[in-house]
Amino acid sequence: MKENGFELSPPRLDTLIYDAVRQIGYASVDHAGTDIVKKLTIACEDVLNLIRPAYVFERTLLDSWNDGVIYGENVTIRSGKWSALLSFMDNPNIIYCFAVTLGKDIDREISLKQGDLMLHAYLLDVAGSVLAEHFAEQVDRYISLMLMSEGYQSTARFSPGYCDWELKEGQNNIFKFLRPDLIGLKINSSGLMIPRKSVSAAMIGAQAIPYKTPCRFCNNECDYRRA
Repeated sequence: MKENGFELSPPRLDTLIYDAVRQIGYASVDHAGTDIVKKLTIACEDVLNLIRPAYVFERTLLDSWNDGVIYGENVTIRSGKWSALLSFMDNPNIIYCFAVTLGKDIDREISLKQGDLMLHAYLLDVAGSVLAEHFAEQVDRYISLMLMSEGYQSTARFSPGYCDWELKEGQNNIFKFLRPDLIGLKINSSGLMIPRKSVSAAMIGAQAIPYKTPCRFCNNECDYRRA
């Protein structure tokens, strides 16, 4: 689906298989073995036929930040770590928020696979997660290029539920700003997205950004730590 000016494009099948193999925990396709690669190939082919990717993004001015809160003109981000990172930037004054989804068909297909098909459901789930990140990266890159064309740098994208941005409150703020129901995306009472294979995130634009994430100043060792 085309929104806001560019077309999402899926990866090649061999690229998806390679990334899914890595997601499972194998170092390479060769390490995974013939049987698992064969099953994963079928799952990846199925996923590519099931997805209906769509996205939406919006831009707003960044008004101020203090006491662990970033105040935008139309959205608020409560994160002490990302708020502290703004102090290192030169003139941070733009917030972009976006959401991207693979659509509902993959969720339904995963839920239908039971019994002997549970492995196929698991591999569908893995391939779907890889694809959701793939499309989120495309939106991230497009926003970064738009900011660059105006003389701005951009942070890495950051999502509700990660770092110290609380999931439910963060999702509620993003969804009120974005209106992603326009692409069939909603959240439940816990802040989890429906369809599940979806990504929401925010990015900050500034004239100079020496550090893309607050990881450099964070002492927590977590699976999502970025270099």
